[in-house]
Amino acid sequence: MTFHTVFCHSARIDAIWKSVATAVVSGSLGTAAKVSTRDPKESTHVICVYTEDFTNEEQVRAVEKGLKEVGVTAQMRYKPDIYTTLGIYRKNPWRLKPTIYTSQP
Repeated sequence: MTFHTVFCHSARIDAIWKSVATAVVSGSLGTAAKVSTRDPKESTHVICVYTEDFTNEEQVRAVEKGLKEVGVTAQMRYKPDIYTTLGIYRKNPWRLKPTIYTSQP
């Protein structure tokens, strides 16, 4: 599974998370989702919405569209779970880009 990463400011997290979770449970948005605790330095949360196949760009864009429909306005990034497992984050020693898609305007 792979996921969209959405950074959301704390002031909006409850409403956005409720909308995302409701859409996932109803079957209209991805296969699963999770939300992080607040990052105290940035006062933000991360919401991840999972899809089954990161090579299926149509599926990826459908989730992006669904996130926009539930009120996500922030730029989204799509990172394969395997990158996390392998430790590929920003500023990694291999200089690999940790995301493979970015949301469209």
